[in-house]
Amino acid sequence: MMKQTLVQKIIKSHCQTEVKVGRIVEITPDIIMAHDGTAPLFIDDFYMLNKKIKNKKKVRIVADHFSPPPNKRWANVSKILFDFVKNENIQKFYKFNGICHQLLVEDQTVVPGTLIIGADSHTVTVGALNCFGTGMGSTDILYSLIKDKIWLKVPSTILITITGKNNEFINGKDIILKLINILGEHGGLDTSLEFKDNTEQGIPIDSRITISNMSVECGATAGIFEFDDILQHFLKTTKNFDKKMGIKSDERVDYFKEYKFDISNLIPQVALPHSPSNSVDVTKIEGKRLDQVFIGSCTNGRLEDIRVASNLLKNHNVKKNLKLIVIPASQKIYLKAMQEGFIKNIIDAGGIICNPCCGPCAGITNGLLGDGERCLSTSNRNFKGRMGSKSAEIYLSSPATAAASAIEGKITDPRRYLC
Repeated sequence: MMKQTLVQKIIKSHCQTEVKVGRIVEITPDIIMAHDGTAPLFIDDFYMLNKKIKNKKKVRIVADHFSPPPNKRWANVSKILFDFVKNENIQKFYKFNGICHQLLVEDQTVVPGTLIIGADSHTVTVGALNCFGTGMGSTDILYSLIKDKIWLKVPSTILITITGKNNEFINGKDIILKLINILGEHGGLDTSLEFKDNTEQGIPIDSRITISNMSVECGATAGIFEFDDILQHFLKTTKNFDKKMGIKSDERVDYFKEYKFDISNLIPQVALPHSPSNSVDVTKIEGKRLDQVFIGSCTNGRLEDIRVASNLLKNHNVKKNLKLIVIPASQKIYLKAMQEGFIKNIIDAGGIICNPCCGPCAGITNGLLGDGERCLSTSNRNFKGRMGSKSAEIYLSSPATAAASAIEGKITDPRRYLC
């Protein structure tokens, strides 16, 4: 019997044909997701075809980009989505509850082995839960809604074994920025990144979510963590999932490539404009003046991220004339952050808290950049013009680096705040 990688096993459980690398197979997904930025692109075609959604229980529609709509243009787009949900009686509709990828992480049905397709490239985020998630175009999602199937090219697998000591103020964002730099902007094309956590203390789930989320930034089809005790504990405490049914690759399977990455001496990373792969040690870019710091997005808007920022900002003030914007990734995270006192610490320091949504990451609302402004962001992309003006500069970092930089008003190594 042919040995299979983790991703091949998940795909095989959702199709009827042999799963070989490079083969195009027809799969039946467990969840089909679209949001207010992508679903309206196929709604007119859906009605023109006069078809029905084959399995509405699988559908997840999320209003998170225009949340709520900031102007008439986006209000009209949002209305198209709301009318579609009402007309088709879609039950799993999340209106302004948070960002779609975080809501999938919180979804009780998303457990190891789940196969998710979404009309958004960062659907890869769910790989942190030992699932296969991948982004597709709106036309692909339309087809899958009607047929309950979709075609998928089986990716090869790059194994990345992460080892070493987990140091303070080094989290998943620093790890994945460095990995993307090593692999290159297109180093993961047609592959699934398989992450094996062999670090001393183990990488926390929130950091794993960040790593999976940004796997697509080197072109990967998916970024999946091997099932282990850390994930099992997370599932047991959040989803009542206590069965060790997670998925691992077969022993001595033939990987496309293998990397070992020791994080013991990793320095906080900052990605320079205008690519996530353009990362350097923070020590090489320290002192760059900032106009804005953004902590949030589907990449770094989780509780661990807000906790780190809160702890750094406590008893400090945001630099005068700098805007610090913090956006929790979901209402659940927002409420928990308030209960823990994190939100108060950030507000007391001079930060601004916005409702859970994509915010400035998607260049739509809550903190767009003006001409010549410079922003340090915890989001996943720093393409030219993504957050507003094309003459603005976007740098990417972890929440720790972002919070320390908000205090100083310039890009700052957070390790100077170590007790």
